[in-house]
Amino acid sequence: MSDFLILDGDTPIRNPGDRETQGDTTREEPPWSEGDEFGHFVLTRLLGRGSSGFVYRVFDTATRRRHALKILRLNNADLLMRNRLGFRRMTQIEHPNLLYVDRIHKVGEFTALAMEEIRGVTLSKAIEQLKRLPSDQAFCRLLDLMRDFAAGLATMHAAGLIHRDIKPLNLMVGDDGRGKVIDYGLVDTFDLASPTAEVGNHILGTPHYLAPEVICRQIYLPAGDIFALGVVMLEALQVITLESTDVAEDLRLGGPGIERNSRSLIDAELILEALDDLSQHVPELIDQTCRQMLDRDPSERPTAHRLARLGLPPQAPTFRAEKSLIGRDLQLTQVTNWIDSVFDGGVSRIHMTGPSGIGKTRLLEEAIEYIESKHWGQVFRGRCRQREDSAMQAFEQICDEIASRYDQGDREKLQLDPVSYEILVGIFPFLKNVMTCRMDYPTPVAGASTRLNSLDAAARMSHQLRMVGPLFIVIDDSQWADQDSLNVLDRLRICGGDVGMGIITVSREAVDPQQLPADVTISLEPIDSKFVMEHIAKEAIRWSIPISDSALASLADATGGSPFRLQELSNEFRPGGALSKLDMNSDQDRSVTKLVSIDQLWQCRLDRLSDQAKQTLLFVVTAGGRVSTDQLASLTGLGDDVDAAISELSQLRLIVDEATGGYCISIFHDRFADQLSDSLGEDEKQSANAAWASLLVRQDDCATLAARIAGHWFAAGFPGRAVSHAILAAEDAERRIAKNEAARWHARVIDHLTGDEKIHHIREAANCYREADIPVEAARYYQMLAELASPQERFDCELLSSIMLVRSGRYPLVRQSLSRLAGKLGLPRPKHPWLAKLSILFSVLRLKLHHDSLVEDLTSETFESMTSGLPKLAGTSDKDRVSKSPRTDQQDKRRFDLCVSLVRPMSMFDTLYATELNIASARLARIQGTFEQRMNVAVGEAVFHSYDKDAKRIAAMSNLLKLLPAAKRSGLAKAKADVWVGFMFAHLIACRWEKVAIPLANSVREYRLVDSSFGFEVAHARWAGLWADWCQGRWVSMTTTSDEMFEDALQRNDFFRQQVTIGGLGGNAWLVRGRPTELARLRQRAFEPDDLGTNLGTSEILNFFDRVTRTYDSLYQGDFSSAWDLSVEIDGQLRHASFAKVQVFRVVGQSLSALAALQCYNSSLDPVWRTLVREKTRKLRAEQLPYTRVIANFYDGLLDFISAEQTGSGYDAAIDCLQRARIEAVEAKLLPIELAAADAISRLRTGQSSDSLKAQMAAQGVVSPDQLLLLYTIPLP
Repeated sequence: MSDFLILDGDTPIRNPGDRETQGDTTREEPPWSEGDEFGHFVLTRLLGRGSSGFVYRVFDTATRRRHALKILRLNNADLLMRNRLGFRRMTQIEHPNLLYVDRIHKVGEFTALAMEEIRGVTLSKAIEQLKRLPSDQAFCRLLDLMRDFAAGLATMHAAGLIHRDIKPLNLMVGDDGRGKVIDYGLVDTFDLASPTAEVGNHILGTPHYLAPEVICRQIYLPAGDIFALGVVMLEALQVITLESTDVAEDLRLGGPGIERNSRSLIDAELILEALDDLSQHVPELIDQTCRQMLDRDPSERPTAHRLARLGLPPQAPTFRAEKSLIGRDLQLTQVTNWIDSVFDGGVSRIHMTGPSGIGKTRLLEEAIEYIESKHWGQVFRGRCRQREDSAMQAFEQICDEIASRYDQGDREKLQLDPVSYEILVGIFPFLKNVMTCRMDYPTPVAGASTRLNSLDAAARMSHQLRMVGPLFIVIDDSQWADQDSLNVLDRLRICGGDVGMGIITVSREAVDPQQLPADVTISLEPIDSKFVMEHIAKEAIRWSIPISDSALASLADATGGSPFRLQELSNEFRPGGALSKLDMNSDQDRSVTKLVSIDQLWQCRLDRLSDQAKQTLLFVVTAGGRVSTDQLASLTGLGDDVDAAISELSQLRLIVDEATGGYCISIFHDRFADQLSDSLGEDEKQSANAAWASLLVRQDDCATLAARIAGHWFAAGFPGRAVSHAILAAEDAERRIAKNEAARWHARVIDHLTGDEKIHHIREAANCYREADIPVEAARYYQMLAELASPQERFDCELLSSIMLVRSGRYPLVRQSLSRLAGKLGLPRPKHPWLAKLSILFSVLRLKLHHDSLVEDLTSETFESMTSGLPKLAGTSDKDRVSKSPRTDQQDKRRFDLCVSLVRPMSMFDTLYATELNIASARLARIQGTFEQRMNVAVGEAVFHSYDKDAKRIAAMSNLLKLLPAAKRSGLAKAKADVWVGFMFAHLIACRWEKVAIPLANSVREYRLVDSSFGFEVAHARWAGLWADWCQGRWVSMTTTSDEMFEDALQRNDFFRQQVTIGGLGGNAWLVRGRPTELARLRQRAFEPDDLGTNLGTSEILNFFDRVTRTYDSLYQGDFSSAWDLSVEIDGQLRHASFAKVQVFRVVGQSLSALAALQCYNSSLDPVWRTLVREKTRKLRAEQLPYTRVIANFYDGLLDFISAEQTGSGYDAAIDCLQRARIEAVEAKLLPIELAAADAISRLRTGQSSDSLKAQMAAQGVVSPDQLLLLYTIPLP
């Protein structure tokens, strides 16, 4: 007889056997009687008992609710632990086909699990009832119940959980007819990337319902739950198809049930025999489904998701997960299309951004689910945390997941060259078991820096991973990622390959923190207010809370369209929540909006916490990372009772408890962590941090926790104890090539050391900040080191500090010290312009007399001499060089380093001095420069010769064309980057805007292949891209690039990068987004910084940039008179400034003056302005560039347009001029001028503008097209 059917009433008494859950067989009577008080619960009725405890119907005097309470037995510690852990895992899931669990309570020595009470019967009892129905109705009803149970299991499986004890006693049928899965005592996690959830030499679960892989190999999979459900269905079908109508007699005589056998083949035959006996009585759909569910091979069994839709039309389930994806269909389509492109072989990055709580995590989960649903897609995910002190934290998590996945033994080990192998194993030792060193694989080119070799090693590992299938790397909360991890991701983007690789980054900030822009960006907006109100109304009805329309509207407004806030608000309708005791249908005086602010909700939850929960929360918020239950048990002194505190905190959504048994507990939200941290007393926080440090020091892996330990000791007020751990953290960060993090730890110990040890860490901090491209911080520590170091090192430190400050836009601070240092090195000093011009003339003549062409030398070099690091000397013999003393060589090196480092930044501050330095570097390069150094100088000379429209420009371009093949032949990324940037500046200076993008992209790519310390060179090149985007009407690209550049500049406190981003034409990116007030604020901060103690009056070009920005802003505001006044200042500056020789600056100034005058004429019709416009367009034509010809024709055409509108004649002349401008604009790819000219022509011919420029602006997201077009053209009547 199938004894799982021997049940009656709410308290079944069962005999142990193969249908009992393995683990405990104790059957003592409960120590409580109905009516007893148990803590704040009143036990009203015993509902059932089992191996793990007793289930009562209770009344909760604290919340005034009735529900079920399972009181766990004390006799088996393992069983207690499994029940608590399984319960905690299920607290995060809510589904109509799953028993809802509330929280864990501790009452005396007993642990109790609070959950909903299901009014209904077990499946066994329900099947007795089905027996009395006509067979077709019984089968239909049984199929409905199976769908319900499968839907519940599908939700568990989607959350990474398996039940492991599916049997009739753990399946309930409610009075409403809905099936529910209950009893979570054996719930465990699983990972599809790992074949087992738990493996051991013992069996957990009920043997009669276990799958073959569990019985034979103790392997637990979601398919095991399906097999158990299949056994249940088979036995239910046996009952329904019995010929006798006396069910009780059938059961008593031992009737239905299937026989099982521990031997796999025999067991399969027994199951098949039972199925064959039923096939003639059971509908084919059910029969075939049962056969599939009971297949010996787990991979052949249907998924729970599929069973939940069995026999129904093919469509998505109405309830897809415990968290819904609200209003994101369009974004989901974008994501899936991008994923498909990666599976097709693409290598790209998608960036999801939006404010906290907007639904990024749900969209990311959908993306990962879609990837995993396709064949061979590999996903490795890391999440950055604001308070984690860990070098390479994001990439370390990725590597840890890679190691876990490849350690399963079902994939070949990753095969790498010796250099890459040693680097990766040195940084991440846990990768050793999944990698093989291949001595026959080619190694990286010798001479590269350790950092570059490390990036190359990561790229080589990604190639190996992609041999299995498309690779996806996910970084969540990337706004907190360390720059070193982001550098690795950028490197992976440009490493190419035949198999696809996708990088998914998610950030809360609107700005993408990575250097390389994302290929696809998705910005999530607030959800629809109508949906919000409907959702709140449903939740209020669900929990019987009356609510008026006005209160509903107030609550909806309080969410701000945030799915996170909506979810938090909905939870407060639950019993005990902030909204559970309000009558919002009648109490109209209550300030609902104030009550439901997120901060207020969190405070309400804090106020309801027990003392044990508050104590536990203190240690979670001060942890500095994820924590384990064991750690919290030790720190709080609560032992096993900490489970109740964790459950309480999780139930109130103050912590996230993933209940994996490891480091699985973290603070729910960083905003809440900040709020709580601010409310704690300093003594509390110090005490908690000291406890954490003491605990972590005792752990076996304390060496890998040095950063966390040091952070806790510092926070606890024990810097002396922190120092040794901080030094270990710095060393660990350097080993991981995380230079920024290493510098931070070196800097942190300085104040607590003395003597040589202090000097050592100052030096290390300075060098690490320099390598991490944080120039301001590097300069700070080099200055500090100069005060303590030896005289010889002092000079080098002062030199490096000055270079760092100039390259970060702080030239006014170091002007005098730089002049002193240059004098000591025998280099030119900054001087009066006319003296500088005489010096330049003399130096050029001397250079021509004594040296051959540097270009010819470079193009004739062999590959060996290019890469040897030794120069091929021009005009100097090897004997002359060898005769130099080491001291002279060191002095020459300092001279050359200073010149090369300062030429580009000084070109923005003092063009004449930059020219002197470039000439000096040319002379030094010929004496001692390597191929790369001489290439840099040769490119610099070509750019200087491109400044104006003379024969030198043609020769300069010819030289660049000669240098490019030589640079490519050398294979040196720096050399190639310098040549490409030379092309880019040559095109920029000649206003060939359409030709800027390609060399710019190539130069940026090559610079990033070299080192992150070339951030200045990248920024110095990218501002030209902003100007080109503006002239070509690529406003989306412009705003994206400016966001990235400005955010990077702010992070580095780099005024130069801020100035070139927000100055000149680049500032128009803020006007594109309709932010003139923000532009004015940022402009003042960038061009008049407080910490310089002065404005940037010494910088001619940057002052020019600033005036251009202000002029465009005035045009945008419609203040044409102020725009003209500023343009007059620009004209005056260009007449006297040395940088006026650079043609692009003249052209920008002249075109801006012409536009300002044109706007003034259009608004006033004063003929004086007409004369001024003609004068400006004549100057533009005199520049003899295609671009200036387009602008001159366009403005002259608009001038004729205005006259024609006033006089009624001259239309043909205006149209002819505008038509020429439009055709030339098409050829030069000047989209705004093309469209504006077309609009004006349309207005002249038809009397109505086509508004094509406005339409294009609107299509690209321009906030105020009417205002922005004033920066290109006049408003048409």
